[in-house]
Order: sequence, then C-alpha cells, then structure tokens
Amino acid sequence: MPPRFTLARSIDPDYPTNRAILLLTLAVLAGGVIVTLLSGAAIPGSIIAAVSGAASFFLAWALGRELDPDEEYAAFVSAGLMAGALLLFPLPDPVTALFAVLLLRTVNRTSGLPTQVLDSVVLLLIAAWPLMQGYLLAGAAMAAALLLDGLLSRPNRLQPGFALLALLETGFFAASGPGITVDPIVPAAGGALLLGSLLYLAVIGRSQSVTTTGDRTQKRLSPIRVQSAQVLVLSWAFLSAVIGGETAFVAMLPIWAGIVGTGMYRVTVHLTSQ
Repeated sequence: MPPRFTLARSIDPDYPTNRAILLLTLAVLAGGVIVTLLSGAAIPGSIIAAVSGAASFFLAWALGRELDPDEEYAAFVSAGLMAGALLLFPLPDPVTALFAVLLLRTVNRTSGLPTQVLDSVVLLLIAAWPLMQGYLLAGAAMAAALLLDGLLSRPNRLQPGFALLALLETGFFAASGPGITVDPIVPAAGGALLLGSLLYLAVIGRSQSVTTTGDRTQKRLSPIRVQSAQVLVLSWAFLSAVIGGETAFVAMLPIWAGIVGTGMYRVTVHLTSQ
C-alpha cells in the first residue's frame, strides 16, 4: 500500500463556502497583479507578489477553518483581515502559514484519520523553511505537536520519535543558521496582540463541545485534540511575536488573521445572541 498523506483536506468546489473562497482567492490574485503592475513592478515580480498575497489570503481562511472547526463562516473573517493586512504590511510568509495549517491538523485530526509516517516527514521538511529564517520556536512547536499526537486519544506511537527528530532539526539550524530572531515587540503592539489572544480564548473554551466530524470518518473530533492544537498555535504565535517583534509578526500575519478573525467572530456571535 502506498504511503498516505492524511494531513491533506479536499476542497469540493460544489460546496458554497469552498466555492466562495476559491473565487475570492482568484480575485485577490488578479487584484494583486494589477496593483503591483500599476506600481511599476516588472511582470515576473508582479506575478510572484500576487501569488504570495493570494496564497496568504487563502491560508488565512484555511487556518480559520482549523482554528475553529465548528464555525465555517469565521474563516471568512480571518480571510478579510488578511486582505486588509495585505494593503498595510509587507508580504507575509505563506510557507510558514502552510506549516501552521499542517501543525494544527497533526494534533486536531480534522481529516478524521490518524497521522502516518509521510505526514511527519512532510512536516519536518516544511519546518526547515521557518527554521532557516531564524524562527526557532517553529521547531519547538513542531516537537510539541508531534509529542501531543503521540500522547492524546488514539495516539500515534511513532510520534515521540519524530518529536525528537524535530528537536534535532531545530538544534541543527540553531547551530548553523542565523540563530533565533530577537527583536522585542513594542509595548503598544504587544498589547494589541494580547487583546487578540484574549478574544481567541472564547474559541478555545467553546471547543470543549466541538461537534464537527472528521472529513473521512464522519466521527466527532476529539475536544481535547482540538483544544490542544488551538493552545499550541496561539502560544507559538504569541511568543514568536513577543520575541521576534514586527518581523516575526509580519511573517506570521495569516496565522494572526486566523486567530483574531475566529476570536472576533465568536465574541460577536455571543454578544449578538444575548
């Protein structure tokens, strides 16, 4: 039997919200090309920048779906925040956002299937990118995700070994790379991130009664797995921004859009239902 990649989730364009995000992503891509061309950029550079922006927009939506599996419309708030951020900040790092998506799926198992060796290998390979940029906390987050997957319900007993490999990979880049990126964030920005994190606590609390089922099994997701994934990514994003400052924050903009967008949606729904 060929190895399976269980961290992948299909996007059925016949499903209304999936079709909507695909069309919106194409619109962001087209808009990005037009804006960068009008700014005087060369065609190759315009296309690369537009693809990066569109990928970040789509991944903010994907992160929203993973960060709050029960609320599919919350992901569109995350995508909207990302669209606004693309107008205000430099381009983020879509590879690190993809890494975050896979990190969440490793723990919460939204596909419904237990992880396989191929999943862990792909995660280790993609992690090389943020580690090369000096974001060593990504390695610690990866090790924690793999360890959690090996300890929580229906554990993958191979994962503690992969967690050790994740630490070794992190150590290698720490020794051979630029070292950890340190640029403490200014207090005002730190306060804003703290507020965004507090909003997301509403999502974590509500996930105790998660009702979403796995894509391929139709069995209810494990609340402890969903909440563990949420706490892990929130902690990683917050510590990365506090230590790495604006550079780390901008690189992780799709992740923050996912966190803040889902938190805003949950709090708004709660307040309007009173």
